[in-house]
Amino acid sequence: MFEDFQPEGDDSGLTVAKARQAQGHPNWMKANVPEVSGAEILPVLVTSATHMTAGCVPQLQGVGFWSLADYRAWAQIVLATVRDVRVKGFAFTGAPVDAAGEV
Repeated sequence: MFEDFQPEGDDSGLTVAKARQAQGHPNWMKANVPEVSGAEILPVLVTSATHMTAGCVPQLQGVGFWSLADYRAWAQIVLATVRDVRVKGFAFTGAPVDAAGEV
């Protein structure tokens, strides 16, 4: 599960409130979305923040980090791949499919 955070200025770091929000998402999902009750949910914070305010460290145990720049680069690759698959009409096996979806 992703949580995003974009600092409002050059000196803005990750806040305790945002850290708590990211850390709490798996519990919220398990309590409110029955389909994921038995799933392992890994919280990931996508951010351009380069530092955090005091008190964040204990709140971020078990939370992964992904830089905004790396996320955007990954998203561009994923979107290009999806578009390529749609244009070429390939099934996951790599075999071409016809208009009816038959391999």
